[in-house]
Amino acid sequence: MKKQFLILILILTVNTWSCEDFLDREPNLEVSVNEQFSSFEGARNAMIGAYSDLREILRGKFFLYGDLMGGNIKFAPDDNGNLEVNANTTVEETYNLNYTVIDNDFSATYTNFYKIINNLNQILRTISAVPDATESQINFLLAEAFAMRAWTHFELVKMYAQHHSFTTDGSHRGIVYNKEVLGIGDFPGRLNSTETYHQIIEDFNDAIDLYAVTTYNYSPDLEKSYMSVDFINAMLTRVYLYKADYAMVISHSNSLIDTGNYILLTTNNYVEQWELSAPHSEIILELTPDFSGEDPSIDNLASFYNPEGSDNARFSASSDLLSLYTTTDVRRQNTMFNTVNFITNNAIDSSEDLPYYFTKKFQDRSPTSREGVPVIRLSEVILNKAEAQLKLGNLSEAIASLNQIRLNRDLNAPPLDSLSEEALALEIFNERRKELCFENHLFYDLARLKKDISRDEGCISLQCNLNYPNYRYAQPIPRGSVNVNSNLEQNEGY
Repeated sequence: MKKQFLILILILTVNTWSCEDFLDREPNLEVSVNEQFSSFEGARNAMIGAYSDLREILRGKFFLYGDLMGGNIKFAPDDNGNLEVNANTTVEETYNLNYTVIDNDFSATYTNFYKIINNLNQILRTISAVPDATESQINFLLAEAFAMRAWTHFELVKMYAQHHSFTTDGSHRGIVYNKEVLGIGDFPGRLNSTETYHQIIEDFNDAIDLYAVTTYNYSPDLEKSYMSVDFINAMLTRVYLYKADYAMVISHSNSLIDTGNYILLTTNNYVEQWELSAPHSEIILELTPDFSGEDPSIDNLASFYNPEGSDNARFSASSDLLSLYTTTDVRRQNTMFNTVNFITNNAIDSSEDLPYYFTKKFQDRSPTSREGVPVIRLSEVILNKAEAQLKLGNLSEAIASLNQIRLNRDLNAPPLDSLSEEALALEIFNERRKELCFENHLFYDLARLKKDISRDEGCISLQCNLNYPNYRYAQPIPRGSVNVNSNLEQNEGY
């Protein structure tokens, strides 16, 4: 199926093709574009192809980034009992905080995001002229493309720029916000952070308006596998939280919560529901293989977190994380983690049989697995709202929102009465860490809250800690992209 999908070239990120190569390919690309958009089915397949390409990024090492950098992950030993960074997953430079413009685990990630964006821009430019598409179908695909363009740019600005509050007015470098199909000689520069967030929010709002005037969808049976107005409202709580626009976090949180479409898991079903492959009741969007057209037998997130039958799955939970759970928390070590013993060599030429703990969130490695990539869920939206309420000085409301998660996960959690603002902020931060672990959040929370990276128990990095601020809180722009685009400025420090 994937060979049908639209493939275009993004000049911004070209680092292996010459201009002659591109010119040689351009006529064939023009033919493929015309054929792709000669029918609504072709245009629809182009959009599903974008989902597939995005899922391919998210289900890989990109999804490890927040937890690996932040300190939720420690490496279990290899089959020989040696504690070392798993070279097969190519995250060594990242884990060691030693990434450069040349040695960078995420150079291809930058390029691949912009390839998706260029394809989305082709859909936006072409869909209105598809001869057999109805107005409702056109509006639907426009909404999809605008929403995904906003989402992919948001992922880029999180990773390749300093967080929005790095400067008081967001005047530091953001990213290239690509809104056109790029051709030879198109070399856009980076917007500042404020401008970048403005464009992200504008695209999301355009998508909301278009979803309101369409009745088309892909499949009601897979509605949690593709974007929607609910997804956008949920994502905007995250976008506005990163932007420090707290009133808008609360507004979009209420818009999502008031739908009643999503239900928090409970202490009775939390573990059970995570062990199922299908999206559970909290999930707002989960990218699943059966929607995106991928073979479910290929590696998914379980290939990192389920060590059974895999040399790569050595990403266990650090004690820094596990120590945060109480003995009555449903997410604690002996309920929400699988215990696997490994022979572990130590510094005195002997070995021990030691336990390591692997999250149960991603364990299904069967050939028919529907296990997807959880993008956003209700519990995050509630925690986003709690933090926003705190930032606006509404401590009692923040405690009430926080307790929706705390008391749901731990029926014996102690009351949070008369906390100072600083103490409540720490409670919210720790609750986010406990609830959203292994979902690619922790490092970004540390960055936007201007906290140091402190990876203690089990850290085998050459550099375990990093004090904020530091240029390494943003990844470098790949050298090939900077070399080909004279308007593209490198991040400071690289």
